[in-house]
Amino acid sequence: RIIMSTIWNFVVEHQKIIIPIVTAILSSIVSIVIANRNAKKEFKKLEAQYSLDFEKHIRNNTYDTKTKAIFKALTFLDNYYSWLTIEGDKPIRKDTSTLELTLSARECYNELCLTCDNDKLIKSFNNILFNKENGSVLSELSEFRKCAREELNLSNIEMDSNVCFIFRISTADLSANEKT
Repeated sequence: RIIMSTIWNFVVEHQKIIIPIVTAILSSIVSIVIANRNAKKEFKKLEAQYSLDFEKHIRNNTYDTKTKAIFKALTFLDNYYSWLTIEGDKPIRKDTSTLELTLSARECYNELCLTCDNDKLIKSFNNILFNKENGSVLSELSEFRKCAREELNLSNIEMDSNVCFIFRISTADLSANEKT
């Protein structure tokens, strides 16, 4: 009691000094609490924006990686298919070896497996390499392109499996036109 009475007497005697100090301290505390709350809100906004930007970056990067993997596989399949004999004739082709083709096939297969979600695309790739029934390769090549477009969220387009591989482009007509 004596301590409380002494404190009360001190406060009463010095109230002109103490009240402004207490008011300033309370105002400071309220300002700090409000600033802290605003900083937390701003931090949450920035964190959410960063998260969205990061997810967008990942989606774009993944899309680019998928596109590159699919295009690389298509290029490989065109090169591979050009080494198959078609109706007794050989298409125009780039010189390569069995070793290069095999290593390239493995690389394409791994990239497709690691970047693409569409298992039909990967199965189609394998069907082209391992199911060489006459005529099935062209339909599988057409199916692979269809699955590739699906994987990249592109609209479906009708592709004729009879003209899905460019066998050979002749310049005979060009030469004839130049002479006239």
